[in-house]
Amino acid sequence: MQRSGSRPRWRSCAWRTAASCLLAASAWGCRSSLREQPHDLGGVEGEVYIAGGRGPLADLGPVVVYLGRARESTPRRSKPLVLADDAAGGDSLGHDLVVISPGEALRFASHSGVAHRLFAVRQDSRLEVAVPERGESPPVRFDEPGSIRFYCSLHQDETWDVFVSPSPHFARLDRRGAYRIDNVPPGDYELSIWSAAVDGGVRTVHVGVGISALEPIWLDPAKIAP
Repeated sequence: MQRSGSRPRWRSCAWRTAASCLLAASAWGCRSSLREQPHDLGGVEGEVYIAGGRGPLADLGPVVVYLGRARESTPRRSKPLVLADDAAGGDSLGHDLVVISPGEALRFASHSGVAHRLFAVRQDSRLEVAVPERGESPPVRFDEPGSIRFYCSLHQDETWDVFVSPSPHFARLDRRGAYRIDNVPPGDYELSIWSAAVDGGVRTVHVGVGISALEPIWLDPAKIAP
């Protein structure tokens, strides 16, 4: 949930940005860092930069980096993730971006004593979720990758943002502009990035066994949505 005066309201529907006109590939290539991984798994880590230092990363809003490949099964949580409207409970506050994998479910909860009537429009369909004053909504399952923004018909300054990652191997960018994806089965993956301003593939990377590959990402400022 986002209320006015708390955090910036990031632009929705970012998955519409064409992936083919997005990124400048890193000139560094793939290197191995000294960070160890489990003996049968690997990882990828790095930092995201805007070429030429044009603009801070904060202007991109929340950023997700993920690894994807065809025909990859996604392990699901045994229970739905719970998003609460205050700090009293739940796995994440509604005013922050929440990242899940396809097929996973969310429950929206109110611990503030205030009811919510959430709705979202995606692919010409409308999804409505009723949140009681003190309790949880029924589970809402998300099967299609992409971002979705929920609004509240009772509170016009309120939004709840969800990104359904195409891959279970993802990480949020931290305040330093760094990401780290651990516990990845070895193989070749498409390194991709998503935010409200950029969306698409970067390049193919190889994940080895027992090490973490260093993969910086350089963004072309001319291809970042305003």
